[in-house]
Amino acid sequence: MEKIKVNEDEPTPLHTKNFVDFVRARKDPFANIEVGVRATTIGCIGNVAYWTGRKVKWDAEARNFPGDAEANKFLFRAYRKPWDLAKANA
Repeated sequence: MEKIKVNEDEPTPLHTKNFVDFVRARKDPFANIEVGVRATTIGCIGNVAYWTGRKVKWDAEARNFPGDAEANKFLFRAYRKPWDLAKANA
């Protein structure tokens, strides 16, 4: 069986160049922050379902799992010392 070759190039330099080019042109990159948030959220919801061992319901507007304290505990984790977001907002 012949091995199917996929793009084996490291994509990071291309993504970096794309980002810098769009910043210099003062345009939104193809994968703007909202695209990144949506793509990351999908994977994170999948992780929470796996960690809880069950289906979970996601409220995209509220950005939480309504009525599900067990799932919601995975929405945030404590910062590594000495970082503290509460002090930054004080």
